[in-house]
Amino acid sequence: MQVEQPMQVEQPSIVPIGPFALQHEVFPVDDLDQYSIQQGMELIYSSNIKPLLDYLQSGAFDRTTIKFMNAYSVVVHFAERKWTNPSGGVDSLMGLYKKTVKDFCRGMRERLSQWTGPASTHALVAGFTDEWQKFSILVYWMQKLFAYLDRCKNKSEKS
Repeated sequence: MQVEQPMQVEQPSIVPIGPFALQHEVFPVDDLDQYSIQQGMELIYSSNIKPLLDYLQSGAFDRTTIKFMNAYSVVVHFAERKWTNPSGGVDSLMGLYKKTVKDFCRGMRERLSQWTGPASTHALVAGFTDEWQKFSILVYWMQKLFAYLDRCKNKSEKS
């Protein structure tokens, strides 16, 4: 006879952003002007990029749709925030995107470099297949998160 376990209710998380804290994973979109680009990038990293990188290493994905939408709102806000620096928001966010992908690729190269010698050919191919799958997942989610930046870059290039 199995004893049914009581359902665990997840406590709302608090994500620290500089001097601010976000309760219940809800980012006050109306108050985005009070945040710096650095604080916005910290939110994007802690709520989306870090859980994605952790998932690629461990297989446990801890990111919700609300966290994704909050981070996407931050991307849109800072990409459109022209009064502080016309391209500063877009450039900073694009820098975060590029750094994340480059760092992952460096780690991938290091992980694959352990497979050397003729006896490890099959292991190298299997490792490369696994790393390629992880890279594809990373790029898919990063493109979704930062898709708005393409529109901003295209607008600025046409102007």
